[in-house]
Amino acid sequence: MTSRDPADVTAPMSRHNLHVTQKSDLIDIGPWSQTQLWAAVQRADDDGSIVVLDYGREQLYLVDTDDATYLPPTALGFADSPGLRVREPRTYDPERGTVSRARVDTRTVAPEFDILIPAFDWTEPDDQWEPPELEYRERPTDTPSGAIGG
Repeated sequence: MTSRDPADVTAPMSRHNLHVTQKSDLIDIGPWSQTQLWAAVQRADDDGSIVVLDYGREQLYLVDTDDATYLPPTALGFADSPGLRVREPRTYDPERGTVSRARVDTRTVAPEFDILIPAFDWTEPDDQWEPPELEYRERPTDTPSGAIGG
């Protein structure tokens, strides 16, 4: 999947996720407190996971990014609502801060779900970024404006 793929629910453009850079990003999300969600996101960051919010079951799951698959709505949402299929979800208990293996191998979270993605390093520049090389073009002599075309 590419970052522009509508099925990539972890892409910044997806309406089902929130890239969390700080605790203040977590305001008024479901039945959980800001502190509980912040602890879940920190745990997910430590595990290399994402946090899936299942509003219907009032559950939090830690899931590997590759184990989350977007299920788009069918018939403009009249037949099936959008959903998220998660493989091997780990249930996160926000009261205790513990993680346990879910009793199912695969769970479909629908119709209401969101994803919290740890993005603590977004404020820091990439270590390996290099500026692009500039390309210079000669100005065409046969056009008065210098525009290339015909």
